[in-house]
Amino acid sequence: MYIYILGSLPEAIVNWYLFLTIVGLSWRTRAARHLVVCLLFSLAAYATYAFLPTLPLRSCANIFLFFLMIKACFRYSNRVSLIIALFYLVLSLAKETLFLYLLDSVSIFPIESVLNRLDHEDQFVILSFVLNVLSLLTGLFLSYFEISLSRWIYHQNDEFRRLSENICILFLVLFLLILSTSTEFLGTFLNLGLYKTVTYVVFIILFIGIFMLVSFAKMIEKQSVSSVENVYVENMKNLMDIIRSHRHDHVNQIYVVSNLLQEQKFEEAIEYLREYSVEVRLAQNLVNIGHLPLACLLLAKAELANQSRIQLEFDVQTTIPQMQMRSYELIQVIGNLVDNAIEEERKAEVEKRYIKLSVERLLQSMVVFKVYNANSFLSEQDRDAIFLEGHTSKEDHTGIGLSIVKRLSVKYEGQIEVESARNEGTTIYLFLPIIT
Repeated sequence: MYIYILGSLPEAIVNWYLFLTIVGLSWRTRAARHLVVCLLFSLAAYATYAFLPTLPLRSCANIFLFFLMIKACFRYSNRVSLIIALFYLVLSLAKETLFLYLLDSVSIFPIESVLNRLDHEDQFVILSFVLNVLSLLTGLFLSYFEISLSRWIYHQNDEFRRLSENICILFLVLFLLILSTSTEFLGTFLNLGLYKTVTYVVFIILFIGIFMLVSFAKMIEKQSVSSVENVYVENMKNLMDIIRSHRHDHVNQIYVVSNLLQEQKFEEAIEYLREYSVEVRLAQNLVNIGHLPLACLLLAKAELANQSRIQLEFDVQTTIPQMQMRSYELIQVIGNLVDNAIEEERKAEVEKRYIKLSVERLLQSMVVFKVYNANSFLSEQDRDAIFLEGHTSKEDHTGIGLSIVKRLSVKYEGQIEVESARNEGTTIYLFLPIIT
């Protein structure tokens, strides 16, 4: 038992690290919690190995147990938690199958010899150590060259996202079934020739499946970009209409104020100017931002906030300079930050709802976006967790929005900081470098 746990825990840690690397997540974020998950995974794997006779039964039990553990340790949605549990099991079985096949192919240890060694605890630990080292080196290689699936699986369209997640679940279940059946067949009948043939078929299916998923994700990305561009065009039209309306309406507003002053209705004139200046200041700030797509987006968000009876204020102190981040990516980032703030403010009392977006320049090297909402509070733990893929407190959300913000900011060497205080609100700072 102790020999098995000694090999199982390091294997769980290495497998979890390899999984995080493949999907583009970081081990350093919430490392203690990752270690707890690995410990639970290793104990669950030992329990199912000890009490369930066949690999398919153990796989089903592990899926259920891993799903519950992921839900308990991370605030992921049900769909994302299921994908993680399936992916982890598929990765573990595929890694072991590939390892056995490679050893046999290069004639270091034929499969017959490996199977005989597994019956001895000391030999089992040695083989587990070799497998874990190779897996760790693979993870470090992928991490160093930033090779992951994240750049293909993150997108904005909820409908396509759910469809791709469902396809991913079906693919993982199919692949897990094939791996479990082939491994069980090997252990029961020791038909090595047939096992090698099945291994060929399994990895051909794997590569075809990955190719299809990547192609599908790229198609979705193109459609999402096209959808964003359509929103640009519509919002640009709205912005131009507002500017044109302000130009034609300006004379009428001056005429009204002039009449109020002539009749010495000073208080009415002041109140009228105060109300009118809010609308003028909003449009002027958006024009001064120097980035028409972003101005169009913020105009749309201002209308959305107004419909939710949220006071949304813009404080633009600089124009948007040239940055490496592409326009549609900047729209994704700012749009998700503002959407998140609007969602939080909708929970508050109507008269207290307030959001402020500020745009500043830092040392002529960075643009700083500050999104403040007055009625939310994040603990120290949640300030990191909100940027994790799949993190959500709502079952009908996939928890991907703020993870996109984090991923794109890291991609362009930016930085995100969060300040939050109870009864004072939350501010998210986004630092993006400019081209100098």
